[in-house]
Amino acid sequence: MLWTSVFKKLPPFFIATLALLLLLTAPSMGSAASLSQLSASLTQSPDFRVRTQAALALGSSGNKQAVNILCTGLNDSNTTVRTAVAASLGRLNQGGQECLNQRAQSETNAGVKRAIQQALAKMGSGQGGSSLSSVRYLFFVNGVRNRSSVDAGKVTQHIFAYLKQGLTKSDTLVVSAGAVNQYAALLQQSPATRAYYLSPAFSNEFLNGVLKAKLDVSIMKYPQQNIVGSLTKKTSMNSGSATEQNILRLLGAASNAMASAITQSAPRLP
Repeated sequence: MLWTSVFKKLPPFFIATLALLLLLTAPSMGSAASLSQLSASLTQSPDFRVRTQAALALGSSGNKQAVNILCTGLNDSNTTVRTAVAASLGRLNQGGQECLNQRAQSETNAGVKRAIQQALAKMGSGQGGSSLSSVRYLFFVNGVRNRSSVDAGKVTQHIFAYLKQGLTKSDTLVVSAGAVNQYAALLQQSPATRAYYLSPAFSNEFLNGVLKAKLDVSIMKYPQQNIVGSLTKKTSMNSGSATEQNILRLLGAASNAMASAITQSAPRLP
């Protein structure tokens, strides 16, 4: 309890710097603990110091399978843990750009934001190629305008994941709006690629045993950000209560339907 109180009083910059220093001096622990053990420590331990050390060990493991585990840690409630996770993804440098860009949209702590940007800078553009020649449609997904009872960060992650999964045509690429600067030069070299921003808004209501959800998406032209289209998808289900699980289930259905609508609308966009 004493250490927790001390860390809570420290300024964000000091916390971020401390986490980065720990990362730089941390020995490789890939063989000292299994990924499953480190995953459990990062996601389940009530002690933020244990979660931080698990993140640092994963960053030193050299194992690509640690990327997905670390990405879950970006949602940790503690800023020190999130800073260590971002820095560890940068040190590991085997993926995770999407979850870093996604977290950057909802992150409010300056120290964590700095760690995310440093990790992304170390990874480079992360787009997996040097050309957009095969991409006809590039969609940048903005952070969600959340009017539901579910955490905004979780809603944003679910929408992004479903849209990315649904917009799977070979000529379509979906990335977080946090990656705009990384694609700017490639877009200049690829005049045939049409780029847009997708700005989602999500809400839900529960009335007389019926849970309803609505997903709106405004489509804006890149780089002007003028609105060129808008789509709405609604879903509902009979439910005894508005649980987070049921809301996210409706969000998934609405997001899948939205992905199909965007695919159909893309050829008509200016």
